[in-house]
Amino acid sequence: MIVRRFQEMRDEKQQLAQKISEMNVEKNEHSMVVDTLGPLDPNRKAWRLVGGVLVERTCGEVLPAVQESLTQIEAVVGKLTETHEEKEKELTVFMEKYNIRLQGGAAPVPTKAAESEGGTGVLVS
Repeated sequence: MIVRRFQEMRDEKQQLAQKISEMNVEKNEHSMVVDTLGPLDPNRKAWRLVGGVLVERTCGEVLPAVQESLTQIEAVVGKLTETHEEKEKELTVFMEKYNIRLQGGAAPVPTKAAESEGGTGVLVS
């Protein structure tokens, strides 16, 4: 029961880290497009993929839309990072509470709450 919950918590944290990584790639791509389109003539032709369809627009039309998308992506990355940090703290507290040590890793430093409960330790590989 404890090991299963620990694995679930680790999986949730890993999924968040993977999603953050994916969103950072998207953010970098959007930043590159903004940097590329910024100095160009606003009346110049530009192509944008919208819902799987490539549409012709001008740089002046595409740039604000890409900047808005970039802002939204940055907000999502911020929220995901915050959630990831919370999961990390939850995982650390859980490990301390049940004296869980990862194989090959250092033992967590017990807190007063964990010491007072006097729980047994669990080794997870």
